[in-house]
Amino acid sequence: MKEKSKTAARQRRENENIEFGQLARLLPLPSGVAAQLDKASVVRLATAFLRSRQLLTLLMPPCFMSSGHLPLRNSQSGTPRYWHHHQHDIYQQHIHSQQHQLPRPLDSTNAVGFGYLDLGFELLQAMDGFLFVVDQSGKVVYISETVSEHLGLSQVSD
Repeated sequence: MKEKSKTAARQRRENENIEFGQLARLLPLPSGVAAQLDKASVVRLATAFLRSRQLLTLLMPPCFMSSGHLPLRNSQSGTPRYWHHHQHDIYQQHIHSQQHQLPRPLDSTNAVGFGYLDLGFELLQAMDGFLFVVDQSGKVVYISETVSEHLGLSQVSD
């Protein structure tokens, strides 16, 4: 009986490790970084990624969000990657389940004259700075990759 319990626990841990590995590979991080993350970091970064995508659905023009492929920047090479349909569907289910918690979309009345935020990689390079995006509660949703150049912090670190 005790051996069956040990075997079941071992199998459960193996299955968890497989799922965490798959989740880590879905994160928009270089594969070398994603492979070295512990379980808590994978969950934390996946949650942060979902929050940032949630915020972006409100800030980006609809044409970017309806194509079925959402552009992501591969931080290792700088080339675009795409978030595929099945990932988008899972994300949309998450968004719809959290609909009551979404912040108000930016418009001319609450965006301080900016309308849609159109901050690309090139703009961050030109600014010679970094970008923090926070939600209405003050929780940091996104920090640009250029933060490491200015503050010595990594996007991945706690």
